[in-house]
Amino acid sequence: MILLFTYLNFMLNSNYYLAIVYELHRRENALANNDEDSSTIVFDERKLKQNCLLIIKEMCDFEINAIKNKKSFKSGEDYIKSHPEELTASILNHVMYIFEIKELQGVLPKMNELYIYIQEQKNFLSTMREKMRLKNERDVLTEISKRIIK
Repeated sequence: MILLFTYLNFMLNSNYYLAIVYELHRRENALANNDEDSSTIVFDERKLKQNCLLIIKEMCDFEINAIKNKKSFKSGEDYIKSHPEELTASILNHVMYIFEIKELQGVLPKMNELYIYIQEQKNFLSTMREKMRLKNERDVLTEISKRIIK
């Protein structure tokens, strides 16, 4: 009876071990953009334990970093909520920089200019879509390009 239990325990542990190895190799193949089929999984007995431990370590490190980053983002959000003036100043400085606005009083006119431009583009795409009998605006530019190239 003890021998049977030992044998069953070995088989369960062996199957468990092989299942873990299989899944880790399947993961590595998927990350390497290989086919996930078991036929692509190559078991190198010499490096098997080392590779499995390395993969598990990498997964643990990734999860730890993800949790830390999530906490960092939460801390950042909390800071922004408690210091909104800093965020506002940062956003205004960035908008002024990317749109080459020299003075603060130029921000609102530039925003209005951008709004009008975007609305004009939407109207143009909508009109072209209707005239060309297309389903959505994204197809308009593709279709125009195709017609120009011909």
